[in-house]
Amino acid sequence: MSEARPEKIHLILRNSEGQSSHFRISPQAPFQKLFNAYCQRSGVPHDSVRFIFDGERIDETRTAQDLHLKDQDVISVVTYQYGGF
Repeated sequence: MSEARPEKIHLILRNSEGQSSHFRISPQAPFQKLFNAYCQRSGVPHDSVRFIFDGERIDETRTAQDLHLKDQDVISVVTYQYGGF
């Protein structure tokens, strides 16, 4: 008998102000869908933020399964700043 995998996991995306957004995703879904949904919900351009887990930037082609993310894991959303004054 094969081991049953959860159909969806609950991930939390938290920005630098401490605001959290909650998402349920398939562990096999590319992060691109999650990141696009976060940006649309938050009203931020996709190219203005980076998504970080365990100190490493997450490539949008990877999946939660690839990174061994578990239910309730937190992904940090960091605003990317261009240039300076």
